[in-house]
Amino acid sequence: AVLKHVIIGIGLNVNNNFDRSNELYNYALSLSDYSGCVVDSDQCLDLILAEMDDMYVKWENGYDRDIFEQWKSKQFFLGKKITIHNKDGKKIRGILKSFTSSGDIVLSVAHKQDEIIPFYLAWEIFVV
Repeated sequence: AVLKHVIIGIGLNVNNNFDRSNELYNYALSLSDYSGCVVDSDQCLDLILAEMDDMYVKWENGYDRDIFEQWKSKQFFLGKKITIHNKDGKKIRGILKSFTSSGDIVLSVAHKQDEIIPFYLAWEIFVV
C-alpha cells in the first residue's frame, strides 16, 4: 500500500498562562513561560509549517529513517526511569530503552524481557 495522505494534529501552548487553580498547572508549560517573553503565534506557526515542509521533502525523498533518528535523539525520556499510564488504566514502570520505527515504546522492565508498549496506549508518561 502506498501512503497518499497524512493527517497531523498538534497542540501547542504558545502564550497560555496556567495559574495554580488550573488543573494543568503542574503538568503544562507554554512557550512564553519557557522563554520568559510573549511569543508571536503567527511567526511560530510559520516556523512550524516551514519545518514540516522540510521534513515532508526529506520523507518524500526516502529519508524517513533520518527523520526518525532525529526525532528519537530529541526524546527527553530516553534512558530515564519512567512510569507509563496506559489508556486501559494499567501502570508500567521501567527504563525507556528505545522506540520502534512506528513510535512504539521499548521499555526495559526489571527481571523481564523488554516490553513494547504501542504508542496509542500510552496515555501519560512520568519520570520517576
